[in-house]
Amino acid sequence: MGFTPFFGNDPKPEWIPTQRQDGKTILVTGASRGIGYGTAETLAALGARVIMAGNDPESLFKESMEKIIASTGCSSDKLEYLALDLGNLASIRETVSKWSQKGEKIDILINNAGIPGRPGTTSDGWELCWGINYLGTVLFTRLMLPYIKPGDDEPARIVFVSSSAHAITLGISTDEGYLQKSGGGFFSLRYGESKLAVLMFGQELSRRLEANKAKINTYVVHPGTTGSGFWSSFPVFIQSMIKSVTQTPAQGARTSIYCATEPKLANQSGKYYADCELAKHSFWASDQEKAKLLWNKTCEWLDVDPDNIL
Repeated sequence: MGFTPFFGNDPKPEWIPTQRQDGKTILVTGASRGIGYGTAETLAALGARVIMAGNDPESLFKESMEKIIASTGCSSDKLEYLALDLGNLASIRETVSKWSQKGEKIDILINNAGIPGRPGTTSDGWELCWGINYLGTVLFTRLMLPYIKPGDDEPARIVFVSSSAHAITLGISTDEGYLQKSGGGFFSLRYGESKLAVLMFGQELSRRLEANKAKINTYVVHPGTTGSGFWSSFPVFIQSMIKSVTQTPAQGARTSIYCATEPKLANQSGKYYADCELAKHSFWASDQEKAKLLWNKTCEWLDVDPDNIL
């Protein structure tokens, strides 16, 4: 994969979401801005109740909710804020514990939140991309599984936002010394590695849900290069270059919304999508033995049962 596929977007006819989502509860992580905001806004316009989760200040979420209400005409009770820090494993457990006390189900989970490559480690000692994009997302998903419920005539859905950057990696390391070492800067392979891990997890989770006869589908998406806060930590010359090739956040949200709502995908699971259609992923993501190894190591790191997933 070269420079253009990573930063560019193929000019294809836009898929327009029309399937109403009235009566559904959809949780979107990283929903205060960027692609997450575009996702939440469109889903609210389609009638869904949207749980907007993330680690930005609550005041920013309230501003985002007010903008969505103004643009869609949805009522304020259709939007809800959920504090979620994917960089702190104990905090994730606390968030899910509070959710469990509400006794509510969700129909669709969209794991949108993520960060670009940057130096540093999480409060739990993991490299930032690995700890937030992968481990935090996995733990939140695993703990929320008991509250993700299918409808009477359709499956529940989990969407994972990955990236075409997964294809520039050299595979996945499960060496803790490496994964707990601060990564490099904006072109670090650590971002791609975290997104490859998300892709492999989404596929492995699909296989395990199917084995458990659970009516929950998974989808993994590349959103395309999108102008959002994701690029704010990049050098100015990179930001300038990105502006010339990026989509809007609403356009970047399309493939996530497609996988979350398109009726014809109800019988598909564990696939990778880009531009609202099936896409090819790297050969690394096709190795089911490596996916099982990664699954088991991840469950060990997160102290969750590798077998009892529901």
